[in-house]
Amino acid sequence: MTNRPDERSSIAVAFGWASRITTTAVGMVIPGLVGFWLDQRLGTLVLFTLLGFGSGVTIGIWQLVRMTSSTNSETSNEEGDPGECSIK
Repeated sequence: MTNRPDERSSIAVAFGWASRITTTAVGMVIPGLVGFWLDQRLGTLVLFTLLGFGSGVTIGIWQLVRMTSSTNSETSNEEGDPGECSIK
């Protein structure tokens, strides 16, 4: 099974990557801001802020790893299996 190459223009590919990175960055920051808001409402010092930023960074890194591993597997499939012989 072969994947067809990306037929989008280079600017469309760039916008796709920009939206992925922006979504990941926002996903890393929002839990920390929610934690800060909870700290303000409950009167705790920095407990929920640290938990929020810690979970946000963890989820963000996990998302980046998934994103890059899926991109790497797509490019390796396009190049073909090293053991496979293809005549062009």
